[in-house]
Amino acid sequence: MINIKRCNLFLISTVFVLLLVSILVGIKVLLSNIQGHVEMNSSISDWISAISTLAGSLASIGTMYIAYNALQKAPEWLDQKKYNIAHEIIENSIYNNLQKVRTTSQQLKLLFNANINESIKALDAGVIHPSLEKIAYDLDSLIHDYSIVTYSIINDLNKICRNGYTLSEYSTSIISTLKEFNLKYQNIYNYSFLSAYFEIESLKNSSEKAKELTNQEFKSVNKDVNELHQKLAKFTSKVYSDNYPFEHFIISGK
Repeated sequence: MINIKRCNLFLISTVFVLLLVSILVGIKVLLSNIQGHVEMNSSISDWISAISTLAGSLASIGTMYIAYNALQKAPEWLDQKKYNIAHEIIENSIYNNLQKVRTTSQQLKLLFNANINESIKALDAGVIHPSLEKIAYDLDSLIHDYSIVTYSIINDLNKICRNGYTLSEYSTSIISTLKEFNLKYQNIYNYSFLSAYFEIESLKNSSEKAKELTNQEFKSVNKDVNELHQKLAKFTSKVYSDNYPFEHFIISGK
């Protein structure tokens, strides 16, 4: 906004100076003719020049008026632009991209289930087959993708603070909830699933009791993932069913 004001002030000043010069030139020409210092033909030419100068001066006045109005409306235009940017962020992040978080969570649930079923089979055999390694790698990639989708929404919402607004309590609660779900998925994967997964081959010659403990760990992971996805699905459904207007997500910084 400061740069636009400076540009408009510079434009107005420049036009004003040119206008002043044009008026002074016009006055000089008129005075020259009145005093009779030039011949008749030259006088006609000078009158034409004076009229042209006057027309240019009037045009300069018009330009200066437009520039002045632009300067006066610059804050209003910038406020509207910031409003439009914030509105677009809410529309995209909440009412478009939030669905991607739910979809990715559904994919995570299915891939966790597939990994756990195959891991339990591998636990009985005492060997991790390449097929299990493949879906375990896919799960690692999907966990990463889930974080990216989640934080793309969080980062977009935080951009609103750079446009003259602050996030409402409702928006900050959405950010906190998204962070919580992401952290829980990360913990389930890194500390629960992988812990049991890396025990598979080491338990090849172990007792059935030891294998059963790891088996229960896998089943516990499956249960935790299913419950977590249900909670996330309920959370996103609530946001969509509330269907709050844009103003519910922000607080004006004015």
